[in-house]
Amino acid sequence: MTSPFPSPSPDSLSISSLRPLLPPALPPRHLGAAWRPLDGIVRETMRAGSLEEARAVVAERWNVPLAGWIPRAFLLTGRQADAVGMRLAAISVNCGWTMEPADVREAGEAPDVPEHFAVVWRAVANRLGTGEFGAVPLLAAGNHSPEGAADDRWPPVVRWSADEELCRLDLLLATAARIDGLSAPILWESHLLAQSALRPWPVLRALHRIIQVQAEVQDLLAARLASVPYRPTSAAGQRAALSLVAGAPLATFDIPPRLFTPAQQAVDALLGMLSISGGAWFGRRPRRHLSEAQMWALRHLDRIGDGIRTLAGRDEAVGRTFREALMEVRQSHIAYRRLVDAVTGPVAALPTRSTGPG
Repeated sequence: MTSPFPSPSPDSLSISSLRPLLPPALPPRHLGAAWRPLDGIVRETMRAGSLEEARAVVAERWNVPLAGWIPRAFLLTGRQADAVGMRLAAISVNCGWTMEPADVREAGEAPDVPEHFAVVWRAVANRLGTGEFGAVPLLAAGNHSPEGAADDRWPPVVRWSADEELCRLDLLLATAARIDGLSAPILWESHLLAQSALRPWPVLRALHRIIQVQAEVQDLLAARLASVPYRPTSAAGQRAALSLVAGAPLATFDIPPRLFTPAQQAVDALLGMLSISGGAWFGRRPRRHLSEAQMWALRHLDRIGDGIRTLAGRDEAVGRTFREALMEVRQSHIAYRRLVDAVTGPVAALPTRSTGPG
């Protein structure tokens, strides 16, 4: 089948083509009537005492509405597809499931997804444009408003906390959403770099914007990391968090694939950042958990990133600013990974207090 997205050229990048990488202004909160049983299944899998109990909930509750869901899934559009996909993503992490192909999964990382669940996901994924689920594009950026993620003013659509205060997993997902919100100005300006011959002054402006945003991101991450010991925990939240970090890279500066946000991947693409394996640089990071529209936008940014790296090798001022931007983005990744490790680490290792920072 022919892709609706043409091969990228550096001149065809526009604000509209970057929009799939940006967080929505308001998350899709409400389900249509036929899909409302999903909210009950989400809550029940969160209350389950173990992964096995959560899976049993799905096995028991799924068959009655299944016949009606499959034909409706192919008709989902826009925000309703996002709303349904978000609930399916929450159920998947509550049950420790992944739809990733076996060749990209760690051995024994997760059991195969039951067919009665997978058939609904495949239909919804067809509308979302992605074959993977249970990751931050749906659970963070699609779950929190950018403003609400800044200070817990507006609760997320799906939350693991039993009370008003966000638990540690909710805090991590809100932080991921906020990082994407802070990074939005970088993407809004990146279309100005979509020229076949990059000039130093717009590249310098874009690099300075990246450096400025990383300072805000690092301040956010420092504050959120300091607040982790004061946040409540829940057994379901910790199990879901462990699902999200399954297969995490060993390197302390690398981000687990399911927690790597769309905007973080976009900034990496703009800088042409490479992955490290065994201490050696070996190529761009693998792109996962993104829709086809998001992947298409990233391919545009890859080409711009190649041009920026080339210009950095020729122009002294660009090269100096480029290296500073790389260093700051890596520092942000390290700080984010520290937050991930704190949230998903043994709860006993984190001193829980009854009062603390807001």
